[in-house]
Amino acid sequence: MIETTIELQFRMKDLRELYFSRYENSVFTSYTTNGYWMVSVIFLVVSSLIYMVFLRYGGVPVIALLVVSLLITLVFIMQLIVNVNKFYLWKWGVESWVKEYSKFKHCQVIVNESSIELILDEKSIIDKWVNIKSAVTEQNYITLSGSYENYVFPSKSMRNEEFDFLKKIVRDKLKSILVNES
Repeated sequence: MIETTIELQFRMKDLRELYFSRYENSVFTSYTTNGYWMVSVIFLVVSSLIYMVFLRYGGVPVIALLVVSLLITLVFIMQLIVNVNKFYLWKWGVESWVKEYSKFKHCQVIVNESSIELILDEKSIIDKWVNIKSAVTEQNYITLSGSYENYVFPSKSMRNEEFDFLKKIVRDKLKSILVNES
């Protein structure tokens, strides 16, 4: 295999689209918080109904139900707060990463028989293929998880032929590494 160079253009819009495409842009629709919103609202409604019954009829069993439902609601609301915090930290991290990568003027990926190199202006990151632990190839991006660095290559950052070529190289290289390890 000869050394191949692919020019990359990281555009902020494309990178955001990649990360925020599946309802991950809103705390209400994020998969990390969506279930907790629903359960918290349901238990809040149940607690309100029990409270109305308590006001109407009173009694120890109703107080016990009210306390239990309020405790369950409180637990879910606390878990919701933790997950909302995680969501905003994740979103802030992604936004920072997107801004950083969209500032680079000169971006290239160079692949050869033994390694992959990412050049970002003056910065160069080289990883041997054997250090790549996993890869995901989708129709709109490729991700590589290396020992020290993770790589994301959106399809919109290069020409279609280059993206298909990179996808094929990644698959072939990781398959050959797995075969050699067996």
